[in-house]
Amino acid sequence: MDRLLEYYDDDLQQVLENHVEIIRLVADENKRQSIETFEPKDKKNQDETELTGDVNYSKIAVYGESDPRAFDYSGAFCNANRGIFSGEELLKLQREFLYDFLHATQEQTIKPKNNPRIDIDQVIVGRTNMPEYKDKKGDEKMEAFNDRTKRIDFPYVLQYEEESRIYRKMLRNADVPDIHVEPHTLEMAGLFGVLTRIEEPSGGNVEIVQKAKAYNGEIDDAEDIDLKKLRDEAEELAEIGEGMEGVSPRFIGDEIAEAIMDSMHRGRQFLSPLTTFNHLERNLENHGSIPEDRFETYYRYLEMVREEYKERAIEDVRHALAYDVDEIQRQGEKYMDHVMAYIDDDTIEDEITGREAEPDEQFLRSVEEKLNIPEDRKNDFRQEVSNWVSRRAREGTSFNPQDNDRLRRALERKLWEDKKHNINFSALVSSGEMEDDERNAWVEALVEQGYSREGAKEVLEFAGAEVAKTEMEE
Repeated sequence: MDRLLEYYDDDLQQVLENHVEIIRLVADENKRQSIETFEPKDKKNQDETELTGDVNYSKIAVYGESDPRAFDYSGAFCNANRGIFSGEELLKLQREFLYDFLHATQEQTIKPKNNPRIDIDQVIVGRTNMPEYKDKKGDEKMEAFNDRTKRIDFPYVLQYEEESRIYRKMLRNADVPDIHVEPHTLEMAGLFGVLTRIEEPSGGNVEIVQKAKAYNGEIDDAEDIDLKKLRDEAEELAEIGEGMEGVSPRFIGDEIAEAIMDSMHRGRQFLSPLTTFNHLERNLENHGSIPEDRFETYYRYLEMVREEYKERAIEDVRHALAYDVDEIQRQGEKYMDHVMAYIDDDTIEDEITGREAEPDEQFLRSVEEKLNIPEDRKNDFRQEVSNWVSRRAREGTSFNPQDNDRLRRALERKLWEDKKHNINFSALVSSGEMEDDERNAWVEALVEQGYSREGAKEVLEFAGAEVAKTEMEE
């Protein structure tokens, strides 16, 4: 280098342009370049040359066996050089086969058979499940390997709506009949899966279902839930880490597929949460990966999920019985008018007398109480919705209470309270076919929410009876 600089009068640019060749290296597994995936094959016939490469016998006659040019650099480590080596189920390999990883991680060299060491520079990532990891971790003969290993946890999904997306993908890729999946089916299956993976909160202030909802982003202002505290507590309670144990998506996905086939065999063209719950409960003890000491706990979780689904089904039925878009819009506008007057310490024109009056506190609280917002937190909620409306106004978007989930739910519940006295609840609990006009209207309202017609009839029978029973008792 010094001679080149001297030759070019210390002009480094000339040296680089005339004597340095730059080649762009793009990681491409198909070209065996900078990235390699490796999967264990026959346990009784594992060959280290899969990792380190072997002699190219077609070139021995030309170069001789000991010549490096006769070596075939096609091992997984060689292909991954200057890139990433990714091993699937790595700890299922025999102990002797793992020895090649010792020098690869510590000295960054590999030793092919009958050849000198080869320098490598790569990131080695090995994936496995927790039982295999625990087995190797407890093996005293694997001390050197464990010393060179850094565990990176990849927990199960802990947001049940994200979990439901996994099931949807499974159904798209699975060879199952096309069937209508009713609302809440996959989400409630996902909720059960998440409950088995998270640590139960201590202290009794927060129920485990509330914790799962909080993880899903459903923290209600009326609930005093500290999400960070829940996560920190779980890390202290978990043996390994929260989300590292529990029911796998594969098990739940298999049960959903089985529930679909069962529904089709019984002539049902829809999959409901109730059918899915039954299959999960029936096959829980038949799954090999679920420890026996967890059966009772998981059955309890299933009952919690059933109860959560019942509440959601009741909400859907109430929505179908009393929902009125125009009335919700009118009530929403009225609520916001009174909120803005309250925040600005102003008066508002009375709808009946036309005179200026104070904001109707009774009306405001009748809406807010539907979200269980206490008196001492009403100002926070009012300011929140006020900021939301102001932000949308700046963006040029008109007010629509349907776009604010919490305000929409509050207005829907208030509308229910206002209209329930005019509903014929006896029609909900009567047996027989749903042929009368009133019940058909309810079915159509549920269909608009995403139910199939048969599924709407089922949820009316399931949750409608609960609604009718509660309201008729009152």
